[in-house]
Amino acid sequence: MKKRFLRKKGVKSSAISTMGSLALMVITFILGVGATVIVYNISAIAPTSTTTTAISSVPAASIDQKPTVLPIKIEWCNTDDTGQDRFCPNTFDVVQGDIVQILFLQNDTDTHTFTLTSGPYSFQLNTTVAGSHNFLEDEDVYNGSCVNGNYAQEETAVSTVYCVSGSSLLSPTFLAANGASEFAEEQNGNPGVPLGNSSNPGEIHPIVLNITDDTYEGDSSNLSGFRIPANANFSEEWSIGAFQASTAGIFQFTCIYHVSNGMFGYMVVLPNAYCNTNATACGITPS
Repeated sequence: MKKRFLRKKGVKSSAISTMGSLALMVITFILGVGATVIVYNISAIAPTSTTTTAISSVPAASIDQKPTVLPIKIEWCNTDDTGQDRFCPNTFDVVQGDIVQILFLQNDTDTHTFTLTSGPYSFQLNTTVAGSHNFLEDEDVYNGSCVNGNYAQEETAVSTVYCVSGSSLLSPTFLAANGASEFAEEQNGNPGVPLGNSSNPGEIHPIVLNITDDTYEGDSSNLSGFRIPANANFSEEWSIGAFQASTAGIFQFTCIYHVSNGMFGYMVVLPNAYCNTNATACGITPS
């Protein structure tokens, strides 16, 4: 009985050995097939000279359109998690050659600027008015005002005289010739309430402002379409001006008083193939 048991055990051991060999062969086969598939897939996605040529032949500017007039409203805000001064929005996109109209509004107790002096641009909107504070000088109160165009700015690279200034500003003649003399925007008086509601009876109201290259206080009749927030410490200030985005790229704009706190943003000027053959229309001067 003992021998018979041992003989059966030997048979069982042999069977296991045979099954193990078969399993090893199967695994080896699978790995071989897998390796073949992997090699095939890699060769399938490996770039060829034809593919590389096709990618390199894509033009740098896929946009090809005549420049347009873009009104952009930017406001001072402190509504993000930091509670610090910010631009809202802090980024915007334009197409190379576009005439960009900037309306910058703020109702803070500090004065603020929209200063775009990166790259070839020289453009600044300064909302300094009497009674506002200078964050860079221990919150000293300004007694002067640049509303009448006689207040020296902090950004000497732009101007030492005017509130709205810079070599990128566009002349009234240019603006009129390109249909850009007015800033036109539609706004909903109460976005939190559906249109037609008794507390928001009107439709979306258009506002039209003249591009005057000036700074104003909120009570000016030229800004009748905007309401001064009830919790504002004093009347809202706003500046308006325009420039042409003639150079493509990414350019930073800042508030010169609060840039160290994170009040900066970026203008993205998308390349425009139209400008390659219509340089003058895009504001590009021969180098």
